[in-house]
Order: sequence, then C-alpha cells, then structure tokens
Amino acid sequence: MVLRRVVTTCSQPNTSHHEAQDTVIHDPNHDIKTGKQPQDFLPVPNPMTSYWLKQPHPYAKLRTTPHLPVSCDIAIIGSGMAGILTAYHILQTSHANFLQAGTPMPRIVLLDARDLCSGATARNGGHCKVKTATLTSLADGATRTAFQDYVHRTHVELKALVDAEGLAAKCEFELRRSFDVFQDKEEFEGVKMAYDEDARVGEGWTKRTSVVPGEWVERITGVRGSVGAFSVESASFWPYKLVCGVLERMVEKFGEVLNVQMNTVVTRLASSPSTASVERTSRDANTTATTTTRVVNILETPRGTLTAKKVVLATNAYTASLLPSFSKTIVPYKGMNSHHAPSPSASSSSPHSNHTNHATQSHLNNTYNIHFAPLSPKQPTGCDYLNPRPDGSIVVGGGSWFYQNKHNEKDDSCDDDRYAWLNTVDDSTETGHFPADVYAHWTHYMSNTFFNHPLPSSSSRFEPDSIWTGIQGKTNNGMPHIGRVPPPPPPPDKRDKQQQQWMLAGFNGGGMALIPLAAKAVAKMVLRDLDFEHVQDEFGLLEGMGTGDARMVS
Repeated sequence: MVLRRVVTTCSQPNTSHHEAQDTVIHDPNHDIKTGKQPQDFLPVPNPMTSYWLKQPHPYAKLRTTPHLPVSCDIAIIGSGMAGILTAYHILQTSHANFLQAGTPMPRIVLLDARDLCSGATARNGGHCKVKTATLTSLADGATRTAFQDYVHRTHVELKALVDAEGLAAKCEFELRRSFDVFQDKEEFEGVKMAYDEDARVGEGWTKRTSVVPGEWVERITGVRGSVGAFSVESASFWPYKLVCGVLERMVEKFGEVLNVQMNTVVTRLASSPSTASVERTSRDANTTATTTTRVVNILETPRGTLTAKKVVLATNAYTASLLPSFSKTIVPYKGMNSHHAPSPSASSSSPHSNHTNHATQSHLNNTYNIHFAPLSPKQPTGCDYLNPRPDGSIVVGGGSWFYQNKHNEKDDSCDDDRYAWLNTVDDSTETGHFPADVYAHWTHYMSNTFFNHPLPSSSSRFEPDSIWTGIQGKTNNGMPHIGRVPPPPPPPDKRDKQQQQWMLAGFNGGGMALIPLAAKAVAKMVLRDLDFEHVQDEFGLLEGMGTGDARMVS
C-alpha cells in the first residue's frame, strides 16, 4: 500500500526496526514471541470504504460456486494486486503451454477473507514511483541504479498489461513525471549531495532524474515554501479498477479452471504428507505398484476445508495469521489517505459539455512527494504523496508524524489506543479511524500547500470528501518477502526442502512499484517448482527481496 512508508511513493528503506516487547507464548501450536495469536492478524470485518472502493465491482462478493471446492492444484490467498497478478501470469503461461504441448491447465482457487481487493491495494495512493530520497538512502550508486531500473521496468510491465487487456482507460493509467519537493533546506542538500556525486561518475539512475532549478522551484512545482525539488518518473492509476479488470479478463478466458471464493477467510494453513499408488510397467511387461509421497496443503475455512497441491500467500500485512513464525518478520501497521475534491460551486456542469467543468481549477499534471519541514525541533521531517486524478480531484496520503509520535516504539505501547498504528490490523469502520486531530492535517490541505489553489474562504476551494486508513506490512530491511516459504522448525536438516508454498508479502507501503514483476516471478516459481534464486536474474529481482531463514526476526 502506498499509505506512506518504505520503498516507493512515500517510502524509504527502514533504518530502524520497531521491535515489540517479547511476551513468550507457551502454546505448542505456535512459535510466536509476541502477545498476539495468529487470529489477531486476520483481516477485520467491516472495513471502512476508501475513495477507490466507492464504486464496488460486480465481482466484489463473487463466489464461482456456492460451495467451497474440496481440492485444487493451486490455492491463492489474497485478492489484491499481488494475488490477482500472480493468478493472471500462472493462467497466461499455463494456457500457452496447453496450446503448445497440450499440458493440462491447473485448477486454481482464489480466496479472500473479505470482498475482492478490499485491502492495501484499494486503500493506497494509486502512485507508482521510487523517491529520490529513497534512492540516496541506499548504500551506493550501483544499488540505486538497480532499484530505479526495477521500478522503471515495473512501469513498462504495467503499461504492457493494461494495453494487452484493454484496461488503460478504465483504470486511468498514465505514465507521468513526478516532483520530489523539499521544504527543509538541510534535508534537500543532503539528498542533492548524493545525487551530484553519482551524476558526476555517470550512475544510471541520475540520467532519469533531474534537479529543478532552485530559483524557479516554487513556480515550477507550485508548492509553498519549497527550497528544492527533483523531477522523476512515475505512473498513476486506479488500483482497484486495474485489479478488478484483470479478474474480469481471467473469468472470461479461464472460467473453467479458475474458481473465485470471496469472503472466505483462511483461518489455518497446514501441510500433510499424502501417498499415492502408481503403476509402472517394465520392458518385460511386468507391472508393479510403487508408492510416492508428496506434501498436500490443507486450508481451513469456516466454509470447509480445501486441499491444494500448491499455495501462494499474497497476504501482505496479514501473513502471520497463517505463518505464525512471521509475526515479527512482517509487522502490520496503519496508514491514512484522503481524497480532495473541488467544492460543488467549482465543479458545476457546463451547458455545452457532458463533462464536469473544472476550468476554474488549476489542474496538477504531475504527481508529488512533498517532504515537509518539521513544525518543531523535536518533530522529524514528514512526507506526503499526491496523485492528481483526471477529473481534477486529488488523492493525498501520509501525515504519519501526526500519530506516530503518540506511540511508544520501544515497548509497542500507546497512551491512547486511538493513535495505535504499529502491530495493528484494524481498518474497521467502527474503531479503525484515527482521532480528529490527526485528520486535521487534511483540512485546507491544497490551499495551504499549493500557490495555485483557492484559499479556504473561496467558493472554489478544495476540501477532503473522504478519509480512510489501511493496513500495510513492514519488514526489517524495507524489502518484501518473495519466494518459497521457509518451513518452520524443526531444524533445517530435518525439513522438507520442497515445501509447496510460495509468498509475496511485506511491501512496506510500496507495493504498486514492487508487485507487478514479483508476481510474474512467483508465477514461474509455482509452475516450475523453483526458488527465488532460480528466477532472480530473469525478472531483475533485487538483492534482499528473497525470503528465507536469514531474514526471519525472532
């Protein structure tokens, strides 16, 4: 999700990992060392509605069959961008193999605890980029270039997808430029120093990034109080409509092998050896029966049990609900987002047009990340992201400094639970909102931030018409976990090294820029029974993205 944090849009790699205080649980079924049980990490019912979700898709509650299938070849848990794109690439590749060699297509069951795409993908900013400050925080120029190359390839991949499936107009997909704007001179100069040094030696990432001339920065960006800015590549789109559109295409093309089961929460994932008798005929025509053993995955739900040969966990912040060993490795955390629209008087319909008339408004053509100067010496700088929509409205997310300073990171406590943001999955309508003083950040936001937006007293002012929260998955190095799921104890030499579970989760608020290529890579891993290292180079996956024992936090 892009609700401000690590890696993209409003994100940068974590330099500090927020550890929860250990409370050892003696439940033999779990190996969690936190005060939470697996069920505490499940998606909550009745989530609040985001701007993106105000037009529910007809497939929002889709159940292909009234009853849960008993078995399948591949079960995919999660119907956000990660789950949907993984299913898409599995089906596309399998269909090509079927046409070429007659290979049977796998039977896939796609499950979600809630409505279709109701998690992070439908709560983010619809913004796909990597910030300049994210790049300069990385170790060296080569690493920065590799990261920017990855995000650039993501833009290319997304454009190819929406073009191939005819979804560009429906999901409002655009390749754009984006401004990284700074209001704090010291912060800007630190980022620019790293940029200048890499530009001097010709590092690739600097060739797609330009510095906005300082004397014109306020005029060019339109941001009040800006002291420096960079212009970078970005893409923007309506994430929910993209995901729903891709599912529509899959149902149309592959409905015979794809079974969708929304509002079907998987409460437990286990694996069990299964034996099968196979008859083999030798050259002398003697037939013998041999027994083979393979691992079968068991998915328990309130609607019954599903067995699957292979499982993909596209569960992001909710991963620990099914993989308890990940309770401190992928930590859920809450962010907030908002939608700002011109007042009705500014958006009245023209008698000569069927379209809404926003001529009185200054339309922003670029997306933004705005690094705000601290309001006090004790407050850190903060960053928001802005995604202007084609209709003239704006999606703006961030403002984390308004609630994170209420939270004691050392012992994971909060003086007021309403400000709790770390280690929580609550985005419910009833209790998932932040208090009003946090949401006050969005009041008069556009007029306070931009020169070319009307003042609050104007009849054509912009104000938020929707504010929501969403849950993201935080990792200790700012990178997602991609690949074959590392088996839990016993020790490695006693494990089944060919566990038939794969994952892509823990996107640190940057999923839009990380998921498309990762999903394509996971699809190949699943179909070919491969590990991360087998596909890393082919898909340009970055160092630190692969999951495994070395990345588990105990």
